[in-house]
Amino acid sequence: MDFSELVRRAKAAKTGSGTLELDGKQYEYDILPASFEPSIPGFAGTVQGYVFISEEVPEHFRTAVISHEIRCRAKVGVPSHCVTAFGEELKFVTRDRREYLEMRLRSFEALLLARASSAKSYLDELTRTRDRIKQLLSEE
Repeated sequence: MDFSELVRRAKAAKTGSGTLELDGKQYEYDILPASFEPSIPGFAGTVQGYVFISEEVPEHFRTAVISHEIRCRAKVGVPSHCVTAFGEELKFVTRDRREYLEMRLRSFEALLLARASSAKSYLDELTRTRDRIKQLLSEE
């Protein structure tokens, strides 16, 4: 995949932008239309330092979702980095927790389908995180 082309396309499609502070550092992000990645509801990511999120993620959840992407990217290669980042992102969910968990479950289930041919280690990370979300939902 040509990540430079992905970033170029994303910047051209952006519908807005925002900023957040995480661990004492400021991050800028772009808001993209849901149609940019229709197979993954509530998508978000970081590519070559470019941070983006779907416009369908409610504004009050964006910091949590983006924090996951940033922390996950920073810890790639560390076992359970995705589920660890998920645990940290929940600190930013101050209301509507069940709605948030349901949204994230849809995202992770879609990621598992869309990225089914990815490396086993990546799929294992996604699966662990999806399973943790399911566990938390069952406890709600």
